[in-house]
Amino acid sequence: MPKGPKQTATTLTRTVSKPYEIPQNGSLKKKGSEQSFLSLEEMRDLGDLNREEYGKSKCTRKQYNRYIKSGGEFLATCIKQRRASNAASQDGHDNDLLEKAFDKPPNKLSTVAIEWFLAQKCFKEECGESTAMAIYSAFAWHWDNM
Repeated sequence: MPKGPKQTATTLTRTVSKPYEIPQNGSLKKKGSEQSFLSLEEMRDLGDLNREEYGKSKCTRKQYNRYIKSGGEFLATCIKQRRASNAASQDGHDNDLLEKAFDKPPNKLSTVAIEWFLAQKCFKEECGESTAMAIYSAFAWHWDNM
């Protein structure tokens, strides 16, 4: 049985304690050597790429985007009906602010808009609890990834 190099506690600690250091040319960087760091813009770009690739599956992102688009269409229809019936004076919700409820970042009427959208989907269209949770998750994901 061939014997490999014996690993001591110091060699294991050296390799495990700094996982953020990427070995260059197959070896760990030595102390005192110059390190190159990413710029803030490069880190943001890298974070966006990794979030896209490793965050949610392609099918989940497609479904979430479908719910967000559907919610936007529903909200546009609601705004059109509210302006025609002058409903803003009855319930006190500003139509201009409500119109931007699903935009980034969310505003104080975003919860009202999601509530109306969920009521439409669950009670009027008779969708189930899983649809409601998917819509909620889609908008949470949408606003988390601004």
